Amino acid sequence: MINPGGQQPRKDESGGQAEAPWGRLLILGPHDICDPSSGAELRSYHLARQLSAFLRVVYLFFRREAGGELERRTLPGLGGDPLEAWRMPRPRMYTLPKLLGGLFGRTPLTLINYTCPAMRETLREVFQQRRFDFLHIEGVHMSGYLKGVLSRPDRPRAVVGDWHNVESELLRQYGRHEGSLARRLYAAQTAPKTRAAERAFLRRAEAHLAVSECDRRTLLALEPRANVWVVENGVDVEFFAEPDRAERRRFRVLFVGAMDYHANVEAVARFAREVWPLVRGRPGLVLTIVGRSPAASVRALADMPEVEVTGTVADVRPFYREALVQVVPLRIGGGTRLKILESMAAGVPVVTTALGAEGLRARPGEDYLLAESPEDFRDCIGRLAEDAELARRLTESARDLVRRQYDWSVVCAPLREIYAGLAAHRAPE
Repeated sequence: MINPGGQQPRKDESGGQAEAPWGRLLILGPHDICDPSSGAELRSYHLARQLSAFLRVVYLFFRREAGGELERRTLPGLGGDPLEAWRMPRPRMYTLPKLLGGLFGRTPLTLINYTCPAMRETLREVFQQRRFDFLHIEGVHMSGYLKGVLSRPDRPRAVVGDWHNVESELLRQYGRHEGSLARRLYAAQTAPKTRAAERAFLRRAEAHLAVSECDRRTLLALEPRANVWVVENGVDVEFFAEPDRAERRRFRVLFVGAMDYHANVEAVARFAREVWPLVRGRPGLVLTIVGRSPAASVRALADMPEVEVTGTVADVRPFYREALVQVVPLRIGGGTRLKILESMAAGVPVVTTALGAEGLRARPGEDYLLAESPEDFRDCIGRLAEDAELARRLTESARDLVRRQYDWSVVCAPLREIYAGLAAHRAPE
């Protein structure tokens, strides 16, 4: 048996138990928030920390790797209690039974991959030992557990869904750009099933968080009666601020991102094939691809001249400090890109497609440079290499933008209002 209530609750001055202002919150997610590195992990971690300022938070999630045992950790919270992090062994993905179920059943593979008996059993035991006022579910991937939770007599009084993106829209984009016929057919077959699951999730939860107004409109088109708020992606501005402004050689054309994510893999492979041959004639420049678990097609890019693939790094900031530019040549994607906000906080100019910058309150030509074609990317990189004043102007404007509008403490401010409203919601009888 697990013991999710292992630490002693706080005491008030009269000796009784003191709860956080609005009670207990269980977050259920697919993302490993211990040592977060990907955009999804960073959002999950920072939202959990901000919520811990006024709720006692338990975060139950899958670790990145399969196998191992259930593990409990504590992470720094913003309230009087630490954030409790419970790491479940990740289920095996894309097994033959799961693939067949996704192909012939009504449930999309997106949900099947993350729904497993071990997590159901852990949820049952957690609820046996502790009552939660709220349940926060990270994405449609984990919504397969919602029916079981809502059927409990001690169900939480309210459920919140956090949408890092709209998965059915990503599948639509994936099918449009994918060259493989089999993968296009997979996207076409899976997108409507995923859309149905998203619609059901929108109807079952009392509130939903979208990362941009664009995603909010997409969700409301799926279910007009849903209660959808915008809580944007952010950045830890202080963490990425350069400790000293000494001039240093900037020679990296940087791409940062989880390199097992199909949108990033497609983007960086296409950039290396189509853009890099136009750029690498400039002496001293190196295309540096930084991110964990690079796919085989990404690792193969290291065979090209002046291209390096780092894999997982302990700290991405040294790469930002040597970067001339960060490129974001995305054609597939939803939500908003944390890599752009990181670059802006670190003082690195950004060249991105319109899709890459979608959902951000950043201005092309003022906070970043816009590029769509290989020639656009070549020209923008060339301008930044030759025009130090342009680079300075872009980075100063972008850094001011993230300080004012995108620090996590700023973008998460609506969470208090959202949960205050939910706290007033009458608990189910």
